[in-house]
Amino acid sequence: MKEIKSIHQLEFNSSATYVVTLPTLYTLIGEFGEYCKGYSLFGATNETLSVAISKREDLSSRLYLKNNNERKRFTYLNIKYKKEDRWANLIKGVVATLISRSYTIGGFNLTLQGKLLDESSPTVDAAITLATTIALQKLFN
Repeated sequence: MKEIKSIHQLEFNSSATYVVTLPTLYTLIGEFGEYCKGYSLFGATNETLSVAISKREDLSSRLYLKNNNERKRFTYLNIKYKKEDRWANLIKGVVATLISRSYTIGGFNLTLQGKLLDESSPTVDAAITLATTIALQKLFN
């Protein structure tokens, strides 16, 4: 957690207000609940995804993916899917969904880091979406 806070501080010149860390989960048995009578057994690994977040004074969002040293940005006036934004589209989708449901969200800086991000799968996409949602909920209550 200390490392992502330092990375966030260096990138945005702003202290991270919150850090959310999620482990990688996998299903040992019960992938399809209806075949297992509803029982499942899950496990976790040490591959994690961490998100650091801090507020901005404007309505823009600045995103930094440490693993690939990539930066993305958007504002609430132009949330658009862009093929080249790949991972950032997940975050834009969370923000657009929250705004469409009348949640009040301001501008923010967000840093992503972790071994989990070295993979590309629906599990990684779900982890980015979940961690971002939790971080935004904590930041904007």
